[in-house]
Amino acid sequence: MMRTFANIALLALAAAFPQVAQADVYAACYYQDGNTGKYPITQLFTLEDDALKDGYGEYSREKTAAWEKNAVKQVDEVRFVTTYYVHNFVGQFMKFAEDEKHERGSCWMTTDKAHAFGWYRSVIAMGDRDKLSIADWRPSKGTVRNVEEWPPM
Repeated sequence: MMRTFANIALLALAAAFPQVAQADVYAACYYQDGNTGKYPITQLFTLEDDALKDGYGEYSREKTAAWEKNAVKQVDEVRFVTTYYVHNFVGQFMKFAEDEKHERGSCWMTTDKAHAFGWYRSVIAMGDRDKLSIADWRPSKGTVRNVEEWPPM
């Protein structure tokens, strides 16, 4: 009886807060350093959907998960975020890169941490990415749940 009550309570709690388990996405950004030609990479950010909000609703966890389910064939595939507003994660990064006089800023997202690490391994293997992360950048708006360094190669 007590176990049944506990199970019902857990199910009710999960139903009341479904977004908690579904809110996270992983994102990273990079730019081209005008002096070296290398592409420094940010840390891996674990974000809530609101950090990527673009007004069109395109860059949401739900739509990215659907894209990944239908289009992703390799473990290193991530979804590039191409449009942005100045107040979201991508827009804030582009402003940072511009202020630092860097070029070709780009950001991407995924719902799968294994895809994020797969992307990292594949671009480091190309040789033009900088293993040293952009450690001094954090977005000022949007919810960042976690920031972590890339694993050593």
